[in-house]
Amino acid sequence: MDSIFIFSGTTEGRELTTQLAERGYDCTVSVATEYGCEVMGVQEGVSVRTGRLNREQMCMNFRQKSYLCVIDVTHPFAGVVSDEIKRACEQEGLPYLRFCRPTEWESEEKIKGKHALSFDTAWEAATWLKEKEGKILLTTGSKDLSLFAGVIADPSRLYVRVLPGVESLQACEKAGIPKPQIIA
Repeated sequence: MDSIFIFSGTTEGRELTTQLAERGYDCTVSVATEYGCEVMGVQEGVSVRTGRLNREQMCMNFRQKSYLCVIDVTHPFAGVVSDEIKRACEQEGLPYLRFCRPTEWESEEKIKGKHALSFDTAWEAATWLKEKEGKILLTTGSKDLSLFAGVIADPSRLYVRVLPGVESLQACEKAGIPKPQIIA
């Protein structure tokens, strides 16, 4: 049976995995969080591993089977992880395929100066927000939450949208976000 390694977010990754498994492919799916594992569910021909991987760990996982290719179906804004997946594939000589979700935000030129600002890093965004007044709704998830909370230094200003998993809620607690200000 042909095997495919998939790095999955939540929605499109699950859908793609289901389609590939139904066509007889053996799928190994890597998700970052327990919530991602729950969303993936149990499927015949699909094994799911949970937890973020660095490049070395990716390469070790790729060596466990003879994979046809690696498919990156992570979040459109997960640029760092996509770069690491791509480098691991190059290192191991595996074809890298990237699924790109269609989005209105594809062209930065469409949004620049209109209704949105663009920052290259979370640090830049947090630094800019620190100088502004009022409440802040963060929909960036839990990964950079501690950075935002540290730079802004006033958790009462932050309202956060995170996945409803234990890891995300622990990150909120660690960052000092009051429970009524968590949307999970």
